[in-house]
Amino acid sequence: MSRGPDRPDDGSRGAEPGSARTVPRAVGAVALAGGVILLAAAGWFGVWTVRTTPGPWGSPGRAGTLTVARCRTSHPSGGDRPTMTCAGTFVPDGGGSFVPGVTLRLDSVRGWAPGERIPARLRPNARTAYRPGSQDWISNAFAFLVLVFFAVVAIHVGRGSLQSRRPGAVSERQEGRSSA
Repeated sequence: MSRGPDRPDDGSRGAEPGSARTVPRAVGAVALAGGVILLAAAGWFGVWTVRTTPGPWGSPGRAGTLTVARCRTSHPSGGDRPTMTCAGTFVPDGGGSFVPGVTLRLDSVRGWAPGERIPARLRPNARTAYRPGSQDWISNAFAFLVLVFFAVVAIHVGRGSLQSRRPGAVSERQEGRSSA
């Protein structure tokens, strides 16, 4: 198939060997904007993880105990093991006001009698306590790194696309071809 004088070379067929196709300007702008949004999301996710998840940076919330009022066992479907949720009053270590109506999800099921105490931590203004020692921060750190990786890739693609399309810009590849 030959190109007539009225058909522009779009770079898809018959391009010179070694030449690279460039990303259209609109796609580059979208990639750059998406990269910036992903980077902002990664920052928000990182701050949220540190404020809500115990990890190497410490455990958020006050230390104390949950005085059990009642517990119930749930049997999830799909072969997952049963879990237990206990409700009661949170009593902070070292004094402070009690917080009634707090729940605590436990991965191990056992018979907790009313009045028993379970060590837990309670975040400010929360009604759900947690037990320290969770490794949830590892999966959150992985998700954070994935977000940052894709943000950097998108920003790189977007910037490269926008810079290569500037009027008067000559790529190194074109300079090398013209001097040879």
